[in-house]
Amino acid sequence: MPVKREYKHEVYSASEDESKPSVERHKKAKKTPSSPRKERKLWTEAEETQFNDAINNIVKKNIWSEIKTNFPELSSSRSADVCINHWIAMYKKWQKS
Repeated sequence: MPVKREYKHEVYSASEDESKPSVERHKKAKKTPSSPRKERKLWTEAEETQFNDAINNIVKKNIWSEIKTNFPELSSSRSADVCINHWIAMYKKWQKS
Protein backbone atom coordinates (compact mmCIF):
# COMPACT_ATOMS: atom_id res chain seq x y z
CA MET A 1 0.00 0.00 0.00
CA PRO A 2 1.46 3.43 -0.91
CA VAL A 3 2.49 5.83 1.81
CA LYS A 4 0.08 8.72 2.47
CA ARG A 5 1.28 12.11 1.37
CA GLU A 6 2.08 14.77 3.89
CA TYR A 7 0.98 18.22 2.85
CA LYS A 8 3.43 20.97 3.63
CA HIS A 9 0.84 23.74 3.40
CA GLU A 10 -0.97 22.57 6.54
CA VAL A 11 0.43 23.38 9.95
CA TYR A 12 -1.09 21.67 12.95
CA SER A 13 -0.73 23.50 16.21
CA ALA A 14 -1.78 22.45 19.66
CA SER A 15 -4.56 24.59 21.05
CA GLU A 16 -6.15 24.84 24.47
CA ASP A 17 -8.33 21.88 23.55
CA GLU A 18 -5.86 19.10 22.71
CA SER A 19 -8.56 16.93 21.15
CA LYS A 20 -9.10 19.34 18.25
CA PRO A 21 -5.94 20.50 16.48
CA SER A 22 -6.36 23.80 14.63
CA VAL A 23 -5.26 24.01 11.04
CA GLU A 24 -3.59 27.07 9.57
CA ARG A 25 -3.20 27.20 5.81
CA HIS A 26 -0.46 29.20 4.22
CA LYS A 27 -1.57 31.46 1.40
CA LYS A 28 0.06 30.88 -1.94
CA ALA A 29 2.45 33.58 -2.99
CA LYS A 30 1.33 35.52 -6.03
CA LYS A 31 3.33 34.81 -9.14
CA THR A 32 5.36 37.69 -10.39
CA PRO A 33 5.79 37.93 -14.14
CA SER A 34 9.25 36.93 -15.25
CA SER A 35 9.24 39.39 -18.12
CA PRO A 36 7.50 42.73 -18.57
CA ARG A 37 4.21 42.76 -20.45
CA LYS A 38 4.57 43.34 -24.15
CA GLU A 39 3.02 46.42 -25.63
CA ARG A 40 0.05 45.80 -27.88
CA LYS A 41 0.48 46.74 -31.50
CA LEU A 42 -2.25 47.81 -33.86
CA TRP A 43 -2.96 45.61 -36.86
CA THR A 44 -1.62 46.92 -40.15
CA GLU A 45 -3.76 46.96 -43.29
CA ALA A 46 -1.67 44.14 -44.77
CA GLU A 47 -2.14 41.99 -41.66
CA GLU A 48 -5.89 42.67 -41.65
CA THR A 49 -6.11 41.64 -45.31
CA GLN A 50 -4.10 38.45 -44.69
CA PHE A 51 -6.24 37.59 -41.68
CA ASN A 52 -9.51 38.14 -43.57
CA ASP A 53 -8.29 36.04 -46.49
CA ALA A 54 -7.23 33.25 -44.12
CA ILE A 55 -10.65 33.24 -42.44
CA ASN A 56 -12.36 33.22 -45.83
CA ASN A 57 -10.28 30.21 -46.98
CA ILE A 58 -10.93 28.32 -43.75
CA VAL A 59 -14.67 28.93 -43.98
CA LYS A 60 -14.82 27.94 -47.65
CA LYS A 61 -13.01 24.65 -46.92
CA ASN A 62 -15.01 23.70 -43.83
CA ILE A 63 -18.44 25.24 -44.27
CA TRP A 64 -20.13 22.22 -45.83
CA SER A 65 -18.87 19.69 -43.29
CA GLU A 66 -19.99 21.98 -40.44
CA ILE A 67 -23.43 22.46 -42.00
CA LYS A 68 -23.85 18.70 -42.54
CA THR A 69 -22.82 17.94 -38.97
CA ASN A 70 -24.64 20.70 -37.09
CA PHE A 71 -27.55 21.69 -39.33
CA PRO A 72 -28.94 18.58 -41.08
CA GLU A 73 -32.18 20.38 -42.04
CA LEU A 74 -30.17 22.99 -43.96
CA SER A 75 -27.93 20.40 -45.60
CA SER A 76 -30.95 18.49 -46.87
CA SER A 77 -32.35 21.57 -48.61
CA ARG A 78 -29.09 23.20 -49.85
CA SER A 79 -26.10 21.75 -51.70
CA ALA A 80 -22.44 22.33 -50.85
CA ASP A 81 -21.95 24.62 -53.87
CA VAL A 82 -24.96 26.74 -52.96
CA CYS A 83 -23.70 27.18 -49.39
CA ILE A 84 -20.19 28.09 -50.52
CA ASN A 85 -21.47 30.55 -53.13
CA HIS A 86 -23.73 32.15 -50.52
CA TRP A 87 -20.75 32.53 -48.18
CA ILE A 88 -18.69 34.15 -50.95
CA ALA A 89 -21.48 36.66 -51.67
CA MET A 90 -21.81 37.48 -47.96
CA TYR A 91 -18.05 37.83 -47.61
CA LYS A 92 -17.82 40.24 -50.55
CA LYS A 93 -20.64 42.35 -49.11
CA TRP A 94 -18.92 42.38 -45.75
CA GLN A 95 -15.62 43.47 -47.34
CA LYS A 96 -17.28 46.46 -49.06
CA SER A 97 -18.82 47.83 -45.86
